[in-house]
Amino acid sequence: MSFIMDYNIHIDPQRDGAQPGPHKLHEDVPFDAAGFNAAVLGAIEQYKSLSADDPPPFDTNDELTPDEHILLYLVIRTFIPESQMDESTCDRHLKLRQNRLLPGALRTAYTSHNYASLLSLDAMPDHVKERASKQGQDTTLSTSGGLQDLQHSPALSFRSLFKAPYIGDTAKLLIETLNHEREMYLQNNAVDNPYSWSLSVVQASGMGKSRMVEEAGKTVFTFPINIRQEAETGKKAYPSPDNKIRQFFKERVNSNDKTQQADYMLLLREMFIRALAIVDAYFPGLTGADLALAWANYLAEGETDLEPGHHRRQFYDKVVGKVNEK
Repeated sequence: MSFIMDYNIHIDPQRDGAQPGPHKLHEDVPFDAAGFNAAVLGAIEQYKSLSADDPPPFDTNDELTPDEHILLYLVIRTFIPESQMDESTCDRHLKLRQNRLLPGALRTAYTSHNYASLLSLDAMPDHVKERASKQGQDTTLSTSGGLQDLQHSPALSFRSLFKAPYIGDTAKLLIETLNHEREMYLQNNAVDNPYSWSLSVVQASGMGKSRMVEEAGKTVFTFPINIRQEAETGKKAYPSPDNKIRQFFKERVNSNDKTQQADYMLLLREMFIRALAIVDAYFPGLTGADLALAWANYLAEGETDLEPGHHRRQFYDKVVGKVNEK
């Protein structure tokens, strides 16, 4: 048993009796942990936006206190819309001695955005645990929230995590940083260096680098390229690598600088030519962020956890094939 979620959640923070959007239960639909996490995030944002408090609940992304009882309320009402627990009841539940570990779990879930991890905890209300057990699988996930901890979770699709609402302004910061680098380009003493107009983002695996770039690509026209190795058998990794592009670079790793630079210029030239032809054919009249989003959606069409979208594969396959003919 599980639910199909209406992501247009309506919660009035001034009325405990307000209901989230309707959820329907179906016997044959698997529990969608990523969808549930996204729905709770949406409920939090709406609750925050409707609050008259100053500061409002959930004022920061890294500190939940003193709003643990509100988060518990939103999690329960998202999972079980017909639940009779209101905010006051949730507050009393958290103060029970036997539930003393639940506030900490709520704080962890809040910072990791992994609200599905709460549903089967011993300290959750009985009707929540009972509903969770009827899902037919364990809904409790790692509390760290990193992709590296979700390798063996059948309930959670990496791709669906990327489709959850983007939190924070890191993608915007990336765009602003790139714009600054471009503005400073002519003032750069190393302007003749082929690597002068570039930047690196260094962070541990699973911390959001790929999602940041994907999000930025929705407002700035982007050629997304992933050249990492394919994941080991039995392990998941997302986004999937662009194998043709990886092979293109791998075949030239021992070439001299002039050969590499010439081939890379041919690669970029062919990418621009082919992209322009696609834009003219499919997106005439679109510009700016509208064009960037349409292009990103075009490349992503048909993608799975295991493979890039078919348009993206065809694009790079044809680009590399054309360059190799020269």
